Amino acid sequence: MALADLRDELNCSICRELYIDPVMLPCGHNYCQGCIIKTWESEESREEVFSCPDCRRSFMRRPEITRNLTLRNIVDKVRLNQKESGIFCTYCVHSSVHASKTCLLCEASLCVTHLYWHSKSEKHVLTEPTAVFESKKCSIHGKVLYYYCKVDGACICESCYLDGEHRGHQVEKLKEASEKRKESLRKVLEKLCPKKKHIEEREQRLEGYKRQVKCKSEDQTKEVSLLFTDIRKHHEALEKRVNHEISQLEANLSHPFTDQIRHLEIKKQNLIKRIHQIEELCNMVNPIAVIEEWNSQGAALSYTEEGDNEGSRREELLAPDLEQMDQVSETLLTGLNGIVNEISTFIYKQKAPIADIKKAGDVTQSEGRKTPCCSGKAQQEVSSCTKESKKQTLFRSVSCFEASCCVVPPMYMKRATDLTLDINTAANNIVVSDDKKTVSYSESSQGYTDSSDRFQQSQVLSSRSFASGQHYWEVEISELGEVRIGVAYPSIARKGFQSYIGENPKSWCLYRYETSNKLEEKQQKFSGRHGSKETNLPYKVSCHRLGVYLDCEAGSVSFYELCDQIRHLHTFTATFTEPLHAAFCVWGDASVTILS
Repeated sequence: MALADLRDELNCSICRELYIDPVMLPCGHNYCQGCIIKTWESEESREEVFSCPDCRRSFMRRPEITRNLTLRNIVDKVRLNQKESGIFCTYCVHSSVHASKTCLLCEASLCVTHLYWHSKSEKHVLTEPTAVFESKKCSIHGKVLYYYCKVDGACICESCYLDGEHRGHQVEKLKEASEKRKESLRKVLEKLCPKKKHIEEREQRLEGYKRQVKCKSEDQTKEVSLLFTDIRKHHEALEKRVNHEISQLEANLSHPFTDQIRHLEIKKQNLIKRIHQIEELCNMVNPIAVIEEWNSQGAALSYTEEGDNEGSRREELLAPDLEQMDQVSETLLTGLNGIVNEISTFIYKQKAPIADIKKAGDVTQSEGRKTPCCSGKAQQEVSSCTKESKKQTLFRSVSCFEASCCVVPPMYMKRATDLTLDINTAANNIVVSDDKKTVSYSESSQGYTDSSDRFQQSQVLSSRSFASGQHYWEVEISELGEVRIGVAYPSIARKGFQSYIGENPKSWCLYRYETSNKLEEKQQKFSGRHGSKETNLPYKVSCHRLGVYLDCEAGSVSFYELCDQIRHLHTFTATFTEPLHAAFCVWGDASVTILS
């Protein structure tokens, strides 16, 4: 009766139904929001005098209504209880109150109020509200099922156990048997949940690999776009072809990860379904239903460690081979070789004006290097130009097409800049030759005089600085040891790890270092470094003669390998804010010589 009376208090006095979005007036009465608004908007309320339908309190202006969140939560719970169960309390005869539980012994359904006063004896088996009792009782004796026979795996009543065919069998109470099954299911759940988490982590890793492929593809596309910006009208067809190749490489590399992600998604959905079934069984109050589900699906719900281990071994995650993306350089090699023939004359006019040309013929013969990328027409123009001017220039063509980050270098470079080393900046653990052209590492201190410009680390700057123009110099490095060559501002730090060139924002360098594999065989690798950020070169540099090209106005410093065919290694681009010095760092058995 108490619950029935409470339900009456949850009805709106206007529509006589449970509240929908209940609101409270200033007078304290509650109504459905739609009901009170509709009442005020009716024909009787057009005089602009608003009143409470219950207490008739009038308001000159439309009063502010407030949502009654507490009342709404109570009504939602009552409405949810009505939807979940169509069984009503047997003892609430004056009103229909939904039942909370059903007693199989009494064959009666009880609301919350009557359930509280119901007998607490274990013989009163409570289950979810139901109107069908035959399936809950023994089909032979008509008594409530109370035991679980371990021998036959069946739910039996007390008579079956004492006098029936299950006499003498090992039994246990249904509730205890149900709890044991639930405990087994919880253990399975404990093993399945980490597996689900593991699959989600693997899925995230695969998504990460896929993003790496896409980022690599986007980077390649940007680099290609930068390469073709200044000469767009000459190679739109080539750019489309390169971008198409990048897209195909991206698709080829992403395809296996997409398939694995789809497979893991299906596996995850199956696990989620399986976990949901187990959770439903664990949340069941009816022990009979738990036993029946266990008997029918126990094998499917069980956890097998061997199967999962075997699946994990089959699903090893392999990172994408991003080096395949560098195959785009082959397409660039074919296309750019044709473009260079057309633009070599224009670049020559821009980079080597007649006034700066000096004795090209003599230097070209002494250098003995030929230009594989330059057309015969361009060479004829250079020859005629030198004859007219009777001056000398350093004529070179540089092949950049083997670099993964392809940057078109200057096609013609001036005579190498004369450089000497500033001994006032040299660290005490390096030796500077008498001609100030060679620097090498030493284990002993050289006893140089104290100077605020002197490095504490094993490096040195050039005496000359560069604030404008284009400059080029060549160096020869030793076969062994660690070497850094590059440029740096004069304000670079003089002590600590951050003073090394390439480890701060005030210097740019090409870094050669040695690594060892498992067989303790030393290998040399090259990388570009700036601000402690490293860009590894994807190919082997075998030549010990290197070139450095600095263009202050363009804000670039480039490094080249000077073999039979000059190869571009790496280019930094920046906005230089200070004059630049050539910088050198050596360690171990290393030495660097500036070539005249």
